[in-house]
Amino acid sequence: MQRNHKAFTLIELLVVIAIIAILAAILFPVFAQAKLAAKKTADLSNLKQYATGIVIYMNDADDTYPRLIQGDFTNWPVSTALWSSQLVAQPYIKNTDMIKSPVDSFPNIDNAAYYGLPASRPPKAMSYWPNAISDFGYADWGVNNPTGLFTIPSTFTNSNSGATSATAVGSPTDVVMLANGFDEYYNYAYGCGEWLNNEIDYCYVFPGIYGDWIPTGIRLATPTSPNSFWKAMYNSWRKFNGGSNFVMADTSAKFHKPDEMDNPKHWLANYTGN
Repeated sequence: MQRNHKAFTLIELLVVIAIIAILAAILFPVFAQAKLAAKKTADLSNLKQYATGIVIYMNDADDTYPRLIQGDFTNWPVSTALWSSQLVAQPYIKNTDMIKSPVDSFPNIDNAAYYGLPASRPPKAMSYWPNAISDFGYADWGVNNPTGLFTIPSTFTNSNSGATSATAVGSPTDVVMLANGFDEYYNYAYGCGEWLNNEIDYCYVFPGIYGDWIPTGIRLATPTSPNSFWKAMYNSWRKFNGGSNFVMADTSAKFHKPDEMDNPKHWLANYTGN
């Protein structure tokens, strides 16, 4: 018996392939946006949980925020600790991976750079920086003695002298505690690269948003800025569809566009304006 074998013609195959290609072109951007949305949610959760850990730390520190740097500066790095250190807020966090944003990638950290540190203080990559605006060389937004949440100490001791009290924050729902962008700032401004960590390194400059030029500069930065630093900073607060996540003093985590953050009420604990 003769059987008839039917098969697709070349035209039919080409039509099917074209349809698949069109569907892929439509769906791939949707998948990419869905993936970015998931990372944005994870990033928001990281900031929220880290801020909660800091508040728990504050309960044991006379209701004061961590200072930016604590310890004996003459014995760096062994006895010097950043706000996020194993010697400061990190024991209240436990999961040190939360300080790394899911959209950031870091090179391997060179442990040899921290020779002398105990095993309990491994360098960890960090995406978030604290609101450490102060009068340390800056007169921010015309406010006398501008004060953020994480103060820069004039002397390096283990006490909490000079730390910002929670009761000194005028509007906890408005003042930023932690923000994204640490990776871009340090890597491009100071070439830190693998030195980025959450334990001891401040890479030639204090690790906080301590000048009004930072929020202003990020807002005005463009992808085509002539300076590579500002090209990087353009992305620092535009990682999620043109904006970024911030966590406030009351631990509420919010999404904001850069334009919305160029306001002293978001950075100064002692701001009395509207």
